[in-house]
Amino acid sequence: MRKTAADLDIEIVHGKVTGTGSHAEDTTVYRGQQSATVYRTPEIWLRDERTGREEHIRDHAVDGTRKGHELVIVRSAGNGALLRVANLHTGKMFDYGDLAPDRGAWTVIRADFWKLFTIYLPAVLVAKALGSATGIEGGPVGWLVGLMLNILFFACFYLGWRAAEDRAAKAEERQAAVDDIFRREGWIVDDVERDV
Repeated sequence: MRKTAADLDIEIVHGKVTGTGSHAEDTTVYRGQQSATVYRTPEIWLRDERTGREEHIRDHAVDGTRKGHELVIVRSAGNGALLRVANLHTGKMFDYGDLAPDRGAWTVIRADFWKLFTIYLPAVLVAKALGSATGIEGGPVGWLVGLMLNILFFACFYLGWRAAEDRAAKAEERQAAVDDIFRREGWIVDDVERDV
């Protein structure tokens, strides 16, 4: 069954760039001498061909975009978070968030630490409190509780790895559904350069 934008809880804006610019933010640091660092974020104004409304987008993915370029922007319908920027003029596409499957080491490590923080740490604190309150910290019961906590420790790493894998699989599935919408609309070719 083919999914629509509404099924995926996304908004799609397709149109031509009417203006470009950059948003500057500066930070002044005082350390004996005054110095300033300027950060520039590219921004564009895009006229949606369906509604005629002009949309403002500020993100590094629009860097290099010029007036007249045709873009397709995919945002989350709920919070407006940017999920994809596709520049049809240059043939480049950037995916973010729920459309960017990430199986990198840092993603797995973050998921592991989250499981350790939400499962293992409370279990250790409860075991310690119960052991102190009941006086059975040592001996065979204490040894058994320690063994169970060690097993739980390694189980948390497995659960974190599985959670990261599941999140990446869902992102791949959602990305494929959005790619299907792009193909139906004629916005994508299979040899598009995809940056994540």
